[in-house]
Amino acid sequence: MFDRLPTRVRTAALAGLAALVVFSGGAWWLQQRLYAACYADTVDKARVQARAVARNIILSQRANGISADQSDWPYLVLKPDGRIGTEGNGAGSYQGLAEQLPAAPADARPDWTDTRTVRFGALEPAPVGASPATDPDTGTVSFAAGPAPGDGAPSAAPLAHRTLTLVAASVDVAQGEPTMFGRSGGRYTVYVVVLPDVAQAAVDGLAPSLWTGVPVAALIVAATAYVATRRALRPVEAIRSELAELGERQLDRRVPVPRARDEISRMAVTTNETLDRLERAAEQQRRFVADASHELRSPITALRSQLEISLAHPERTAWPEATRHALTAARSIQALADDLLFLARPDAGGQQDALVDLAGLARELAHEARAVRPDGPAIGVHAPETVPVRGHALHLMRLLRNLLDNAVRHARTTVTVSVEHTGDVWRVQVHNDGPAVEPADRERIFERFTRLDESRSRDAGGSGLGLAIARDIAARHGGRLYVAPEPTGGGAAFVLELPFGDPAS
Repeated sequence: MFDRLPTRVRTAALAGLAALVVFSGGAWWLQQRLYAACYADTVDKARVQARAVARNIILSQRANGISADQSDWPYLVLKPDGRIGTEGNGAGSYQGLAEQLPAAPADARPDWTDTRTVRFGALEPAPVGASPATDPDTGTVSFAAGPAPGDGAPSAAPLAHRTLTLVAASVDVAQGEPTMFGRSGGRYTVYVVVLPDVAQAAVDGLAPSLWTGVPVAALIVAATAYVATRRALRPVEAIRSELAELGERQLDRRVPVPRARDEISRMAVTTNETLDRLERAAEQQRRFVADASHELRSPITALRSQLEISLAHPERTAWPEATRHALTAARSIQALADDLLFLARPDAGGQQDALVDLAGLARELAHEARAVRPDGPAIGVHAPETVPVRGHALHLMRLLRNLLDNAVRHARTTVTVSVEHTGDVWRVQVHNDGPAVEPADRERIFERFTRLDESRSRDAGGSGLGLAIARDIAARHGGRLYVAPEPTGGGAAFVLELPFGDPAS
């Protein structure tokens, strides 16, 4: 279902969802960090002011040196004998808590402070003398609420089931100095409960803004992703629309290439290169069809004219001679059709990877050429006993036959086929003592339907496809076919190089 949505919608949805998750995690982390920072700041303030708080409480001067927010902190005072002296602001409901808090050590310095973390229990009256529970892993002390002063009803609900920090400070009072406990001197310990109200208030004040801003920010990210994806896909849409308008007669058009050098621009460049190849292929196909039609028209026209003349004057027609001329034209048409079929299906028929003896093929074709043209040029073959190559036997035979036929048609007196092993290739040279191939024609001669001007009158029956087919076969066998620049003894020489085929393999 999701993959059926448009790309920009999917991208926007995924970006918005990812932003929502990230922003939610960030908001939660920010709340935790804010709470921890505010709480740590409160603890630091309590540590600094604990001594002033303790001294003012002990000396019954509650209004001096105590900040407005600290005036409501619950506290416990331990007298020098370790017993509770007084409590305030709800701490009286936790007598068990007070009894478990240690007094300041005897060797404590005048600026001694201590910090302890405890967890307050439920607000249910506990038996007198009930012991607190201590977590062996964390060291946290949990207490059950004791009876509140007076009627025994719980009065410290804000502290129930909470883990809070207590800051301790000690005050040394000289003997005879007046205190709220009389004139008994010694070391008094005060435990002040640090309430997290300030930290919680900061978090509560920030929470509405955070949890309102998070979905809004996620929507903004999704909208931005939608717009950005839409703009990023504009070049793709331009390429698509241009391709949609291309037709068979409009292959010269090209898609626009974005200025940015990224994947889309590379796709546009590749598309244009593909269109270049398609245009060249279409042009080659048109030229091929036109050339093939032209080549077929001549023998067909000659055959038709001869048959029409013979039928128009049957009494004056030498039918055996007319039949031979018609058969020659039919063979020419058949040869051209075979060449066209081969170019259309170059891999059809025969075994593709057989071990072929190239020397045996050369000798067989030379014998065949001598039999067909007994009065033609002399044909010699100079080759090792066997020349193993791997490939298509019928195609290799066609390659050699085309080269040999071309050499026989242009030779004056002699055609020589020589084979030698050079490096990792077999080098086959088909040489004739006829006219040389000019440098400007050494590549053009391998184009389809190409005939050199000098050879047109001599090239009776040739289709102009033989050398093109020969080069195509050589390329498909991993070799190459070219015209030798300066053959020994003059004339023209075609050189075929094919990879060496190991008989043991």
